[in-house]
Amino acid sequence: MADLDKIERLMQLVRKYGFGKFELKEDDYSFKFEDIRESQPLQPALQAPMSHPFQTLSPPVPSPSYENPVATPKESIDHNSRTSANIKEIRSPFVGTFYASPSPTASPFAVPGQNIRKGDTLCIVEAMKLMNEIESEYTGTVREVLVDNESPIEFDQILFKVEVNS
Repeated sequence: MADLDKIERLMQLVRKYGFGKFELKEDDYSFKFEDIRESQPLQPALQAPMSHPFQTLSPPVPSPSYENPVATPKESIDHNSRTSANIKEIRSPFVGTFYASPSPTASPFAVPGQNIRKGDTLCIVEAMKLMNEIESEYTGTVREVLVDNESPIEFDQILFKVEVNS
């Protein structure tokens, strides 16, 4: 995954030199940027519901699949050993909207019981109108999907539980 500082520097350069659009592809990732302040926004690659840019999100309502994203000191030190040595958690690197599939009519990227490999796309998180593919850090089996499609999510919220292969 790209270094966030590098992405921020790229965005600043794109804005500084007035590029309306910019795309960079490197070995393990690609980065697309469009400054919508001065141009008409293109339709996103995924059809995501557009919300008002100043809309405030209310906190998620607790449900059986929701875990409190506020970590205690012990949890923040070791996220992955809460339940079992073989169960790993995949957390959101962004605040945004969770999409389980690439389009409203497509099948989900990952479902419980599905075997996955490191690098497989598990979901998309829309953050600041950018669609970010979240890839698996592990090879194993999806045991739980803890977020509903099109739900708002918080930074570091648990999205998936994966049983890793030994």
